[in-house]
Amino acid sequence: MNDEEKEFDEVPIEDSTHVLAKGMDQLGGYSVRLETWFDNEYGAGGKTLVFKADDVKDLADKELFALCRTHRACPDDEQGEDFTVTRDTKGFTFVNFGMERN
Repeated sequence: MNDEEKEFDEVPIEDSTHVLAKGMDQLGGYSVRLETWFDNEYGAGGKTLVFKADDVKDLADKELFALCRTHRACPDDEQGEDFTVTRDTKGFTFVNFGMERN
């Protein structure tokens, strides 16, 4: 495990959420972790780009969403309302997208 991955060791995960896959990447000069997940409580799955909160604290939500749209995992047809953001949860910022209910 490299230093970049170690920085993301403490990413919190909700009890009802199962991370199916995760991997490190770079996006706009930021280190990010891409997670694919499924939440049993809501019967929904999706993807999340996890940023270190300090790295993106000065980006407005719209700027953060625009950055995420450039990631290869984000569908071209993803609308702004299809993104959700949770900021500074134990040092991380989460941008969810591609959510689908089963």
